Amino acid sequence: MADIVDITSYHIDISQIGQVAKVKKRFIPQNHPAWTAVGVSGLVRPEMLLEIKVVAVIGAGTANR
Repeated sequence: MADIVDITSYHIDISQIGQVAKVKKRFIPQNHPAWTAVGVSGLVRPEMLLEIKVVAVIGAGTANR
């Protein structure tokens, strides 16, 4: 998780961004990556409320950001 450098999240209900941020902070407590949150009207699977795309660079978590 320390190697994550960019997150893009797609939200059906953008008003729940605070709850998503709390979960993100549990898994990535420091060295916060760039994060773009996008509100959308639908996702590929209708039962999904959130889709997350992550970019990681191997070794990025070992350097101080």
